[in-house]
Amino acid sequence: MRATLQSLINDKPISQPPLYNPRIRFLQVPSRVCPPLMPSQATDEPTGGFSHPSVVIIYKSGVYSFEERSHLRKLYHLEYPDVNICLIFSVGLPRTSLGNVFQRNGFNVTLTNRAGKKLITYSKHPSRTIEMLSKEMHEHDDLLIGDYEDSYYNLT
Repeated sequence: MRATLQSLINDKPISQPPLYNPRIRFLQVPSRVCPPLMPSQATDEPTGGFSHPSVVIIYKSGVYSFEERSHLRKLYHLEYPDVNICLIFSVGLPRTSLGNVFQRNGFNVTLTNRAGKKLITYSKHPSRTIEMLSKEMHEHDDLLIGDYEDSYYNLT
């Protein structure tokens, strides 16, 4: 733990992998925040005009929360000359099943809150949802899209 904290304090990479996290493939990574590098390019120094952000805020967002992400972009669009702050949104893929009912531990659970209402609304038009997500991804380059079905029950 001390080595990890010291690495964070010294702005160095953390060498230990996260504990208890399943492997997740990412289908889209924000290139302006996390540019792909070859192993030979991975240094602590800025390369090719790219400077590492001072702070990266990763916000777990529901895939259907288009309006909320727009609001947060405006809120975090604060510029500080000495601090490079980047905001990215972690989302999964839209559900393949319709509705707001989930099977959890052998039980059917109905999500009735705001998230459940969004599931019902957006699941009626899956191609439109994919189109909106694709447009958002290209316009803002701030979506970290995981290869998993996004649901209320896999937030962590």
